[in-house]
Amino acid sequence: MVEIEEGVGGDTKTQLAALCAELAELRAVRMQQPVTQGRFAEPIADKPEKFKGKYGSVVNGWIVGWETYFTFADPEGRHEELQRVKLAILNTDPTTQAYLLGLYDRNIWTSWTDFKDFMLKKYGLRDNDYAKWQKFMAIKQSESESVSAYGQQFMEVVDKVPRMESTKDEYVFTFRFIDWLLGPI
Repeated sequence: MVEIEEGVGGDTKTQLAALCAELAELRAVRMQQPVTQGRFAEPIADKPEKFKGKYGSVVNGWIVGWETYFTFADPEGRHEELQRVKLAILNTDPTTQAYLLGLYDRNIWTSWTDFKDFMLKKYGLRDNDYAKWQKFMAIKQSESESVSAYGQQFMEVVDKVPRMESTKDEYVFTFRFIDWLLGPI
């Protein structure tokens, strides 16, 4: 290791150059370290905290944390993107993990970008409750839309609407779905 000596015949530029050379050598050695058992080498950045499946800005920071982790843990991109997805999924709470692993097993995502987009859409920042309710009240089956497509669109909107206090109130969703169909089923 290069030691900096102050005022004892050492040229600061020479010492700095020696330190830079040593740093480059250490980086080269670090990049040569093998990755064992399909896991990442010892990271410079910590993994983000476990994601607890809560809606809002928490998922944004969680995703940025993983991207930072991957930047330092795997700078050459030696690992497949789906390995990254699975590693992130395994770092969620048990309920969210079970849900995401079910989707992972059905090959819902083909890349980290697909997974990131899904997580942001599912758990990202959402409108306020009133805006969600307005979107819910505005959805209707269009003339050219199949019942299946309408059902898919309806469920996406319903998933974002705040839940009722009583389970009896959940029937409003069922009644609204039927009311907004164009004609007989």
